[in-house]
Amino acid sequence: MSVITTNFLNTLQDHTLSKLLSEPLLQSVSIASQRHQVKLDITARTAPHMAGRNGKVGAGILIQLPVADPDHDRSDVPGAQMLVKLPIDILVKDEISLVLSNGANITAEQIVTIVWFLLNQYLNQAIGSGNWFVDGFDPIEDRKGAYGYQLVLAVRAAQDQPPKVAAPIVTFAGGNATITCATAGAQIYFTTDGSFPGPYTPPAGYPANTSTLYAAPFAVASGTVILVTGYLQNSQTTIGSDVWTFTAP
Repeated sequence: MSVITTNFLNTLQDHTLSKLLSEPLLQSVSIASQRHQVKLDITARTAPHMAGRNGKVGAGILIQLPVADPDHDRSDVPGAQMLVKLPIDILVKDEISLVLSNGANITAEQIVTIVWFLLNQYLNQAIGSGNWFVDGFDPIEDRKGAYGYQLVLAVRAAQDQPPKVAAPIVTFAGGNATITCATAGAQIYFTTDGSFPGPYTPPAGYPANTSTLYAAPFAVASGTVILVTGYLQNSQTTIGSDVWTFTAP
C-alpha cells in the first residue's frame, strides 16, 4: 500500500459493499454505503435496515467512508505510516422475523460474526497489505427502533510496504478470455458467477469458493462477467490487487 488517497478510500468502501452484497448468508440483509459528505442528509430520512432486500426487512448494514490518520506508534517501520479505519454499522429490528436459509432467525451478533469473517479474509487478501484488526466494537441503541453495533476494522499501512499486484488485464478473442498481469510471479484468480475471486477456504457450512486459478485461456460466452484479482506471496503477507470486472463482448 504505497499511497493512501481519497480514491483508495472510496474504492475500499465500494469493494467492501460489493463483497458483502455477494454473500449468500446476507441475502436478506439490506446493505448500503454512504459518503461522509451526504451522511447527515440521508441518515436523517432513512436507514439501511428500513430499505429491505429480496422482499425482506429487519436488518441492515451501513458501510461508512473509511478514514486514514497518521500512525506514529510504529517506530520500527520506516517512512510515513497511516492507520486506515473502516466503520460498519450493523442494525436489527427484533420484532421482525428475518430468516436465514437454514430456518434460524438472524441476530445482530450473527451478522457481526459473518461480516468479520468475510472481511477479515477479503481485506487481508484483496485490499492492500498488512493485518486488519478490530479497532472498535460499540453498541448502537434505539436507532429508529433498531439496535446493533458499530464494528470498526483497521489496518496500519506504511509507505515502504510492498506494492499491490498490478491490475490484471483480460482480453477476448475467438470466444476465449486471456488474462495477463505485469507483476512477475503473481497468481491470478477469477470467477464467472459474481462471487469474489481469491485463495481462501471457507469453513464448514459456508458456500464453497468458486474461484479458479488462471492457467491458460478459457472459453467464455458473450455477456459473461468475469471478476479478476491477483495475489503475490512474499515473506510477510499476501499482497493483492483490487478486484476488476470484465464483460465478454
